[in-house]
Amino acid sequence: MNKYLHKFIKSKTSKRIVSGITAVVMMFGALPVNDLSEGIGKINFSLLSASAADDDTPPEDYKFKHDEYNNVTIENSDFAEYSRYCQIYKEYHSNDNITLTVMNSSSSLSASNFAGLGSQEYPFGGSLSIAANTDITLNLDAPLFNYAYDTVTIENNGNPLKLSRCYYRGTDVSKTTPLIASNVLSGSGTKSTWNINVLRPSVGSENGVDGGAYLKGYGGLIGTMKNGASLMVNVTMNADGDDTNAIALDGTADIGLLCGCMEESSTLIAQFTTNRGTDNHGIGSITTSSGNAGGLVGTMKSGSSLTYTGDQYQASALDIKTDNGYAGGIVGYNEGGTITTNLPTGTTTYTIAQHIEGTYGSGAVYGYYKPATDIEFDISGYSVTSDCQVNGNGKIGGLFGVLENDYNMTIKGAVATTEAD
Repeated sequence: MNKYLHKFIKSKTSKRIVSGITAVVMMFGALPVNDLSEGIGKINFSLLSASAADDDTPPEDYKFKHDEYNNVTIENSDFAEYSRYCQIYKEYHSNDNITLTVMNSSSSLSASNFAGLGSQEYPFGGSLSIAANTDITLNLDAPLFNYAYDTVTIENNGNPLKLSRCYYRGTDVSKTTPLIASNVLSGSGTKSTWNINVLRPSVGSENGVDGGAYLKGYGGLIGTMKNGASLMVNVTMNADGDDTNAIALDGTADIGLLCGCMEESSTLIAQFTTNRGTDNHGIGSITTSSGNAGGLVGTMKSGSSLTYTGDQYQASALDIKTDNGYAGGIVGYNEGGTITTNLPTGTTTYTIAQHIEGTYGSGAVYGYYKPATDIEFDISGYSVTSDCQVNGNGKIGGLFGVLENDYNMTIKGAVATTEAD
């Protein structure tokens, strides 16, 4: 008996069975239990087991097979399923040129359990476009990109991509994820500009959406800009009908409106506008359970660069808070990053009026700051109002919670200068 069992374990058949089971777990690990049977019914097990056991190439009759130029056309209703297969055939789909199209006269993409494009092993390096004369809103419950290069192009017939965040009944949303991309990596070629229109979902309760057709909270626009990545993003997030509330940002790692973490030598040029909320304060509280929290960026590493065009869109007295890290009105933890702000015409200062709370350090501008060179720090561009409260268990400062400085530093706009030893 043991001899036959050993022979079966070593056989290709057993490997295919194990691979098929593994693929199903990957496909449906995030599915609510009541959706599992329905989802399993859509899987072609012969495709999964045979191909997963041998290599990353799907069989000839695979549903999402691309052509010799990596072009693949996806029906909008199949996009979520396609994203889950991308986590199985990771290398095969990593350079797909995706065209989303509409079938059956439906322009609403209801994408429950969306898996995100790209993986850590094989980041997405292709393109995403909307078919001509097609109006599609991507109603996603997860980031559009899991791992993507900064050369990925997004096209919507000359218009911004319509992107929404909603959650489907049974989904765990105790902590949310980034809206656009979890990770952006440096790729070879021309760096891209992503134009995004964030709006209310085009699907509601009848499609299984929890809470109806209202934009839900997310974990900032981008999770991490990896080393050397460079990207431009233009984002509009306006009210639509009775969907006017400010959007809270919440996560489990570094968090900020624009980006959670900017690693060494990364560059982000971001424009953001919103007319949601009271007096265009469309951003609610910014919080994380573990990581650094900032009004714009959670963490900036040495050589990183942020250029922000926009205003202060978070109302007074709202939280910028972390349960385990540094918190700052602009950046939670800044270790040698640089920031340039381009404010709207007629606005001369970036107002900081939030309740800022960290566990290691909290500051109205930066929770932690370590310049990378001699610097003249100009505080005249910031207005810290009486509504601003800086609290926490760690170091607390009016400008910086913690300042570590190995260089000459002049604070412009105040009578204060520190010099290196």
